[in-house]
Amino acid sequence: MADDPTARTLDALDRLDAALARLGSQGLQRMTAASAAEFEALAQLAHHAELPRLERLVETLSTMVRRYLDRDPLFTFEEFAGTVNRAWLLVRRTRARCADGDPDEELPALRGEARRRFTEVDGAVTVQAVCAAGWVSDTDYVGVTVTLHVEGRDEPWQVSNARPVMYFGNEPHRLYREPLSDAVALTVADLAHGAWKVQRARVSRDGRMSVHAAMAVSPGAFLGARAWAPIACDSWAAVAARLRERGVHPITGSGAATVYIEPAAWGPVRIDDKTARAVGTLRDRRGAEVRIEVALRPEHNRLVDNLERLAGPLRAMRPDGLVGRAWVEQGALRFTPLTAVWNEPRVLNDHGRRRVNEVHLTLESLRYVSAGDR
Repeated sequence: MADDPTARTLDALDRLDAALARLGSQGLQRMTAASAAEFEALAQLAHHAELPRLERLVETLSTMVRRYLDRDPLFTFEEFAGTVNRAWLLVRRTRARCADGDPDEELPALRGEARRRFTEVDGAVTVQAVCAAGWVSDTDYVGVTVTLHVEGRDEPWQVSNARPVMYFGNEPHRLYREPLSDAVALTVADLAHGAWKVQRARVSRDGRMSVHAAMAVSPGAFLGARAWAPIACDSWAAVAARLRERGVHPITGSGAATVYIEPAAWGPVRIDDKTARAVGTLRDRRGAEVRIEVALRPEHNRLVDNLERLAGPLRAMRPDGLVGRAWVEQGALRFTPLTAVWNEPRVLNDHGRRRVNEVHLTLESLRYVSAGDR
């Protein structure tokens, strides 16, 4: 069996299925630190069976159990149960495809990829950042992801810079001024503003752009509002319709989307101590109101500070539009703002003076933004 990759994978899937069923039926109240350690061991089992997608899911479960044991107010049973269910479905779907020889060629997507494969794009492309956000993953990586509009294409590309929390801390803005890679001198902050001409770009099937030594990047012609047009929605109803088109996959999970919307009114931002979230409301031109939510974690400190400023003393500096992540939770539309966008440039005095049309709310502070040439 050890010499047969399919048999080895099926054996690992059987063991994972049995362990997930036992841990899932055990119930959260009986979870201990040993349960979290067992999930970590299961992740190693998935790793050696070359099942990277399942490995990441099980690592997430280990993190969730530790949060539950630490009485983290951001832990939710619904999220834990949803992750367990996705892991079960993924195990059983993968096992079925391994057993029948995968006639639909679905197995590679179910397995996932430990490393993405990139294809070089012919010619030069012009890209412009429409959003940038800092994050900390459930697997203890801190990073910054820049979402790029690509001229002539509807689907955006993304570039990420990620490092282990153990060595770089849990504040993404520390990576913001770092080079994209050792091969490219351009920093994440440079790429996050303005337009750039990229030659020899390499992109994966899911729209991730590789930063490699042969890539050449130079300033490009600013695209203006055209860059945000493919993700623009004129109302919350349009946002909901876009989410409905994307759907919710039983294995990959929520069909969240990055959207641009121009709010007509802002509600106050307050801190909900019970759920450890900053919450507020945004109203569209039709009067529909949507709740904004931001988890109170170190990586969101700047975002919460910026939202409080926009809802309070900086009303005159409110942006013309917001780019953020929209999703559906318990039957209601939710939105987290990530980037503020102005039609007229603003002056950003953070680490040098420059004129920008966008401020990335998890990475830059509105304290250093002024109108016009001030």
